[in-house]
Amino acid sequence: MIIVIYIDHNSGVDDLKRHIAILMEIMMMGAILLTGCSKKSNPTIPVNNNSNSINATPPTFNQSWAISNTVLSLGYWNHYLYVGEYTGSASPVAVFDCHNVLSHPISIFSWTAANFINETGIDPQGLIYISDLGDSMCNQFDVYGYPINALNLPGTGVGVAPNENIYVINGNFLSEYTDQGVQNSQSVSISFTGNLVAVSPVAPYPVYVAGTNQIEELTSGGVSMTEWGDPATVSGKGQSEFSNINGITVGSTGIVYVTDGSNSSGITDELVQEFSANGTFLTQWGGPSQFTNIQGIAVTPSGNVFVGDNPSTGSGEIQKFTP
Repeated sequence: MIIVIYIDHNSGVDDLKRHIAILMEIMMMGAILLTGCSKKSNPTIPVNNNSNSINATPPTFNQSWAISNTVLSLGYWNHYLYVGEYTGSASPVAVFDCHNVLSHPISIFSWTAANFINETGIDPQGLIYISDLGDSMCNQFDVYGYPINALNLPGTGVGVAPNENIYVINGNFLSEYTDQGVQNSQSVSISFTGNLVAVSPVAPYPVYVAGTNQIEELTSGGVSMTEWGDPATVSGKGQSEFSNINGITVGSTGIVYVTDGSNSSGITDELVQEFSANGTFLTQWGGPSQFTNIQGIAVTPSGNVFVGDNPSTGSGEIQKFTP
């Protein structure tokens, strides 16, 4: 498809902005149509029961690009990277087009989504869930940033399952909801205060809840399976010990990725740690020479890893790593 937009020499700035907005909307709509973005469609769900197929080799640094605000969270869907930021007074979400693998992603638009974003979850059809530390609520947006449902689900962290159910952590209680905000079952208790949630795209779709220095794995029905991390140790050191967990996500092969930053005791880990589905340590990479203030993390189906970092106060950076 070829799109031609004619702009004559008498066009003003407002006309130019309007044409650019139209072009971006056409590009985004084309991407959505190509994925068959219907709430009735059933996404293909990967299954990986062979733990020997997991690659524990750290990825390779590929490129980085600057973000004008502080980076808080990352989410990835259909070649688009959603970056939750903080300006000092509000939290916009900036959307980057990642189709061109030979250059760094291009920012195409942004919207103000929250007071202070803690986590970004995206379902298989592109609905975006933002958890807001400012009011401890979770709400739903479409791919353009328009509010869909004012869910106002209480919690600080949110993860989305392949069946589009939503898992929200509120203190030490994990709740499951439909995409309409209807609670599916009674909330289940976890053994620590949770901040973040990630759901595996690999059957049987376990749910991972992360606190400051612990992770608990639960079944999709809320049954506790295993825990790792040491609640009595805030010194980090890596290899299943954490000083301050800032991000968690699960890749298409079931690998759990955790970003571990720095804490108020002066411990500086700045690591990405990788684990098998049941919490077995696989590898770690990064460190203070690579990251300054590590935050959110997102992984593409092909294994590319995007990591949010804040090299200086008020300005962020996205680093990309390839398998």
